[in-house]
Amino acid sequence: MNALQKVILEGWPEDITECNYFVKKYWNFKEELSLYNGIVTKGRRLVIPLKLRSDILNQLHYGHMGVEKCKRRAREVVFWIGINSDIEKKVAECSVCNKYKRKQTKQPLKPHSVPLRPWQKLGLDLFELNRKSFLTVVDYFSKFFEICELQSTTSSSIINKLKPIFSRHGIPEELISDNAPNLVSDEFQRFAAEYGLLTE
Repeated sequence: MNALQKVILEGWPEDITECNYFVKKYWNFKEELSLYNGIVTKGRRLVIPLKLRSDILNQLHYGHMGVEKCKRRAREVVFWIGINSDIEKKVAECSVCNKYKRKQTKQPLKPHSVPLRPWQKLGLDLFELNRKSFLTVVDYFSKFFEICELQSTTSSSIINKLKPIFSRHGIPEELISDNAPNLVSDEFQRFAAEYGLLTE
């Protein structure tokens, strides 16, 4: 730290090879480093000497908030080369953090078989844009799609939009949806049965 303070006061050399090992680590941050009352700062953050890093890590980790929150706290007030990896190691070694950390379970993908011809299998979905509701219909074979604006998201409104699409392109064998209530209602199931559609 003394060498770093000295180079900040006297000026950085023209070439990185003229710096000692410790100062070389801070070369990429030289424009951000300054000295205030004998303390090295990087912007508004304090550069922590090696002897104090363990104590600072304990303070950052106090409360067992997890890696990201510890890093966020550190970014506000302290800095040293490799601080992020030190925080990650500290949290990874903490039995309390490991016991209570969130475990995100990956949902298995459900692959669909590719249909043999166009308009055999369709995907249906509803979405909203600028406070307007839309129905999108996508062909699994060609990826051709149609989008219709809906006046309401009731099953009957969706059915009324699907009928002209089916009259233009033909009646599919299968409809795939996210099982929204208006796509699995009794009314929609009767429509699917009437048209001979498999729904999933």
